Amino acid sequence: MSKPYVIGIDMGGTNTAFGIVDARGTVIASNSIKTRKHSDINDYIEELFVEVNRIIVANDAVDKIQGIGIGAPNANYFTGI
Repeated sequence: MSKPYVIGIDMGGTNTAFGIVDARGTVIASNSIKTRKHSDINDYIEELFVEVNRIIVANDAVDKIQGIGIGAPNANYFTGI
């Protein structure tokens, strides 16, 4: 088996950043999308899926992903979203 990778996703209020990281913490690839671009959460999730999948395929990591970590540290206190 080749070296395992993990996906990290950081959901922020402005941008959602994501990347592939190896066991030593080296970033293999990364990208981001605008968090507030879509009015429908399903459209946001679809774009996130497409873009994460794009970097997985582009870096020959389809069978190397061993885990996913997601950080969503805060919600909007004023809107409840």
